[in-house]
Amino acid sequence: MKKEDNPFLNGLIAVDPYPKTERLNILEDLRDEICEVLAERMRDTPYSESSDSYLVKSLVDRGLADSRALPIANALRDGDMNALAFAVCACDEWNFPHLLKIEPRIFWMLLVNETDPVLIARLEEVMR
Repeated sequence: MKKEDNPFLNGLIAVDPYPKTERLNILEDLRDEICEVLAERMRDTPYSESSDSYLVKSLVDRGLADSRALPIANALRDGDMNALAFAVCACDEWNFPHLLKIEPRIFWMLLVNETDPVLIARLEEVMR
């Protein structure tokens, strides 16, 4: 290949003026700034900080009480629909409708194969 045909030698492709370490430092600084902004949008509590469950952290971030998020996530993890129904019905008058708003699929999962009179009564109150 002749010099004029080589884009690196004929000047068509410029040599990167920033060494890789400097570019990496810039990217790491940007990453750190983005992570700080994201962290401000998250809500950590003693329960959510101690849990490795994404669902616990997500429910808490979206406003559910951590005392409700943990048993709900554990019941879902274990596939225990009775424990899930108990955890959902244990939600107070603020957390129950809030959970319905942010996670309607949980209620659907509980009702699709089971007729739970307590859950149905609670849902009837909230959905009026």
